[in-house]
Amino acid sequence: MIRPWDNSLFSGEYGMTWKFIVLDEAHTYTGATGIEVAMLLKRLKARLETNNTIQYILTSATLGTSERDNGEVIDFADTLCSVDNFKNENIIRSERVKLYPPENVCDFPKNMYSELYSCIESYNSNEILYEKVCEFYPQLKIGDDIGETVFDLVSHDSRYYRIKEILTDNAVSVFDIMRKMNMKADEMCDFISLASKGMKNGVMLFDARYHYFLRTLEGAYLTIAPEKKLFIEPRKTYLDSKVFKFSVCRSCGEIYLTGYTAKGEDGLNYFSSECSVDPLGPKKSYMEYYLLDAGKFGIDKDMPSETIDENIISNTYTLCGKCGAIWRRFSAGPSVKKCSCGSRYCTSIIKAADKKYLKLNEFSNSVTVKKCLSCDSSANAGNVLRDFYMGQSAAASVIGTALYGEIPSSKNVIHEEYAAVSCELYSASRTSRPKNRQCGICAYILPFVIS
Repeated sequence: MIRPWDNSLFSGEYGMTWKFIVLDEAHTYTGATGIEVAMLLKRLKARLETNNTIQYILTSATLGTSERDNGEVIDFADTLCSVDNFKNENIIRSERVKLYPPENVCDFPKNMYSELYSCIESYNSNEILYEKVCEFYPQLKIGDDIGETVFDLVSHDSRYYRIKEILTDNAVSVFDIMRKMNMKADEMCDFISLASKGMKNGVMLFDARYHYFLRTLEGAYLTIAPEKKLFIEPRKTYLDSKVFKFSVCRSCGEIYLTGYTAKGEDGLNYFSSECSVDPLGPKKSYMEYYLLDAGKFGIDKDMPSETIDENIISNTYTLCGKCGAIWRRFSAGPSVKKCSCGSRYCTSIIKAADKKYLKLNEFSNSVTVKKCLSCDSSANAGNVLRDFYMGQSAAASVIGTALYGEIPSSKNVIHEEYAAVSCELYSASRTSRPKNRQCGICAYILPFVIS
């Protein structure tokens, strides 16, 4: 209403024609959202240059369940629309038409639903469908369209009325209906898909509604040895391996394991994604960050090279991918406690440990990484690492979930050129990065995409 190019909607020729304001799903306008919409409607009404009396129309399938709720519905509508003229007679409720079984109901074979539904999907022709229907019910007369033909057929099916009877009182899961009807999952799906297409004189056999439920990401998790696996749901173990939570550098994509270290009953230190310290207790425990790829610093031998930075050497740890035990790799003392899981589970990691890389937030009592160990990129504010949380971005949640569902399960051949292009999507164009080396997140994700 404040954009100049939209003025024509509220004033002049078009502004004089406003008569109705329609709010769909009105029950969602509650709380802070309801207050904002109510104020917006007030501003809209004041802005309109019309002498017409604006009529508000609110639609909802869940606002009030019976006439006993009429008073609350009217109060809600008056408050939302800032009026005082909603009445009982203004409330219009829908009434379902109850279908009664005819005298000549039949027990049709279960394979009929699959064949008829496939016929509709393949040809979308009422005449071809009717020819197929006559194979199961020859005395049926053809309807004016596919909806009527399906309606007339299913309304003579005894199985339809038994399912409606099961659903009469309350909601029942599909699995319970399958058990009571002695039907398999495919048979039940085909039946519902076919019956949902039946409509005659505005009456539907099944008012079927399909909802796609999306769960936002709650972080990303992986196993490090002996097998690399990636997960997008919280978990502690996978087979005989420990699962760790990770973040990635916003610039270079290197993987950092995130979590907490605590001493176990056997005297070993264990690294875990979960904090074992009471957050309300006097003892504080801060998040720790470990660069997963220690090989780029030349730490791939029993003893470090003299060219390696002393800070890197002192903060290099060995992590067991099976039990989560962690210990300093290059310790000056001979009595370093290690687990007995074996070297095949061990991986070298580097801890971001000093003020050069970490930032303490005294207000929230938390630690963040301000500089990446790998690419030296820094963050002026916040964390240089990116977590895999999508709860605050609905669009990203939908895209992320859809893309993850499209990852193929079968093995495909991938060319090196494709891998290089994919890596560029995640890695920054830095001269310090070797051209033949891909970023950490690609090293993990690409094997899952192609295998």
